[in-house]
Amino acid sequence: MRDIIPNLISCGVDILEPLQKVPGMEPAKLKKDFGGQIAFQGGVDTQNLLPFGKSEEVRAETEHIIEIMNQDGGYILCSSQDFEGDVPVENILAVYEARKKFL
Repeated sequence: MRDIIPNLISCGVDILEPLQKVPGMEPAKLKKDFGGQIAFQGGVDTQNLLPFGKSEEVRAETEHIIEIMNQDGGYILCSSQDFEGDVPVENILAVYEARKKFL
């Protein structure tokens, strides 16, 4: 996916969703290389962190993603995919509680 981001930008795409933290799609590198050219949505891991992590881990990782991706704007907070039934409610709440640090 990362290899085609410049092409997407040149075609007029202005937001990339989902942002899923996999090799080649590391948030800090994406923000450095494409911040200001395209906005990003997502980034909170739905495969491991949200279903299996503790709410404190979810909050810490969400805060970390916000700190990286929201520099100079261009970020929409959400999970990397839809919340599935295996995600505890307290972890969903932790995602949105983390944003309060940045208000």
